[in-house]
Amino acid sequence: MAEVYDSIPAASYTLKYKDYFHLKHLYMMMFHWLREEGWCAPDEFDFGEEFYLQRDIPKMDRQIRYGWRLEKAPRDSLGKFIKYELKIDVLVVQLRDAEIVYQNQKYSTNWGEVRMEVKANIVIDKDHVWENHWFLKHFNALFRTRIYRDIILNHRQELYRE
Repeated sequence: MAEVYDSIPAASYTLKYKDYFHLKHLYMMMFHWLREEGWCAPDEFDFGEEFYLQRDIPKMDRQIRYGWRLEKAPRDSLGKFIKYELKIDVLVVQLRDAEIVYQNQKYSTNWGEVRMEVKANIVIDKDHVWENHWFLKHFNALFRTRIYRDIILNHRQELYRE
């Protein structure tokens, strides 16, 4: 059973690209960017890849699908109450090997279509600390709607920019 917690959408977009590219470099560039931005530990390689599927169709193209689920605490002291959540789903269709010529040199690369869906959310009280506390549960709604409202909106804007 999935956990139920409050989630506020900060950003949601889809990128679509169809041309020559190198899939391994795209994958590694995304991974290194996420490490630099603090979405996973610098020395960690198993960081949140939920699924990876590669489907090879004989005499045709390949299809690759992978998804990453990441979370991190914000920079301020509300790290236990507010968390950032990032969902990245990538679908590569019509993938085939190709070669291009650049400055009189031949390079091996790929050709295909990449669809990347990114969703970023602010998650409030994921561990249900306030909700399960004998005293704090009475003030939970008040803190979210009035006292922490501006702080939550600032975090939403910060996650959107990131």
